[in-house]
Amino acid sequence: MASLPDIPGYYYEEQNWKDEEKKKYFKIEKSHTAPSSAAWSSSNVKRRKHDDAQAAAAIKKLRIQAARVKRARVLQEPLTGGFLNRMFSATDPYEVSYVAFAQGLRDKGRLNYPDEPASADDVEPNLNCLYVNGSDEKTGLGVAYVAEWNDRTILGYYMARDKNDRLVDFPHHRYRIPRGSLGFYSPRREMVNLPSISDIKCHEPSRSIIVTSSGPAWGDVSIQMFSPPLSEPGDEERPYWLLGEADSMQSLSLFGRRKSHCIYSCTPAPAASDMLCALATGSGVVQFLPHRPYSLTRIPCDIVAQPHGHHDEDDDWVARMGAMGGEMFSVDFARGNHNVLFAGGRSRGIHMADLREAPTAWARPVACGPVAHVRSVNEHQVVVAGINDHLALYDLRFTGRDSRFRSQGWGSSSSSSAAARGKKGATKTTTTTTKPLLTFPGYRNQAHLLQIGFDVDADHGLAAAAHDDGRIALYSLRTGRQLRSPDVDATRSSGVVKALTLATMPRDRNPSLFAGIGQGVQAYSFASPPDEWEG
Repeated sequence: MASLPDIPGYYYEEQNWKDEEKKKYFKIEKSHTAPSSAAWSSSNVKRRKHDDAQAAAAIKKLRIQAARVKRARVLQEPLTGGFLNRMFSATDPYEVSYVAFAQGLRDKGRLNYPDEPASADDVEPNLNCLYVNGSDEKTGLGVAYVAEWNDRTILGYYMARDKNDRLVDFPHHRYRIPRGSLGFYSPRREMVNLPSISDIKCHEPSRSIIVTSSGPAWGDVSIQMFSPPLSEPGDEERPYWLLGEADSMQSLSLFGRRKSHCIYSCTPAPAASDMLCALATGSGVVQFLPHRPYSLTRIPCDIVAQPHGHHDEDDDWVARMGAMGGEMFSVDFARGNHNVLFAGGRSRGIHMADLREAPTAWARPVACGPVAHVRSVNEHQVVVAGINDHLALYDLRFTGRDSRFRSQGWGSSSSSSAAARGKKGATKTTTTTTKPLLTFPGYRNQAHLLQIGFDVDADHGLAAAAHDDGRIALYSLRTGRQLRSPDVDATRSSGVVKALTLATMPRDRNPSLFAGIGQGVQAYSFASPPDEWEG
């Protein structure tokens, strides 16, 4: 409706719809003769005009100020803007680098493995296990080991890249490939033959590839180890690691008094530790001591394993098991302190053990739901991923340490139940509920405790997590925010991504993200946008 003309001496009541329909004006009446509440009294008309003018002026001022306040164009520049934000902004300066890195992760191609299983519904099962090594500075070739679709054998693959750092399959490209026969670089099967392969890791100081099994029957092999031979430093014809040429294999069985130990995950020990690795098993945490040939010891017990095929008739190899410790799905060493172990599993909490102390001093400082993954960020902080969309960072310096374990083992529900029955040697354990230092509200995992990918790069402040809907997400370890990464966010899988790892390729300065999607490996590396790549 067009604005009505302002007739001197008359007042138009805009809020009165009846008058608006009749287009009726009221003659302004002097205040001393008009009713006090009349809208057409001169005093009320003047007051309303003044209020309307003030409101109009305030709105005009806000619009002018809104037009003046704009983000400087220089702050939108990646390099200069990031520098100025870091120097003068109130935001976390480190977050700028995390956001830039996540946004710069580009799809760098895929390695497809042979002998992919045919499926009636054309749905490929995702890889269960993946290990990537980038130590070959001589040729620039990465190495990947994957568990094949039968979950009994592993396949080694050389990861070559073109001049734009995209993964390529041999023998179609020749970028970064040393001289020699291209057939040498085809996928190679190792001697491993294990049922239900659960993890593939490498103890880098000894160059031992450790392959574990999660479902052996009684007396079957639980662990197999081998070391790939190395080429001569001056040999330019072959890569540093010679895949498929290992001529020896160590096979071990992990026994227990009541049942076999299903090994769910393996964590190589730091170089300063006397252990080879720590194992998360169905009966607690087990440590592998290389100075005892073929021996595995359960913390804090003695030998509980023998070389495959060896059985002690006197049963002396069986340790005093005590409380079994419950199912543990993940174990990790504290960063910067190889004497401290963190573990998590079905027992609803984070377990912490200092191997220099007696087991009675060990504790379960954090009470939370069942844990699928635990990763150490530094000596005092751990990231925990579990069910019910739980992903959080805990600082163990601010947790209760009242929970002590006097029974042997990790003080699981079995020790608590034993104490409840009044058995000697066990005390009832209590756990102090701890609030996380940081939460990750974008994480999605309702029910998966096994075979769901997760990895952490503490140096770059990143966590990569697979969601139960087939997606992959990146998170900041400083803020808990999900970091936007267009290529990674666009990834979709028909099932949960089970294998996920952050590793640095040879001659690179930043880590790359590798995901086992289908029967292949998808790679994401930091790079410029695709339209800036050379042909």
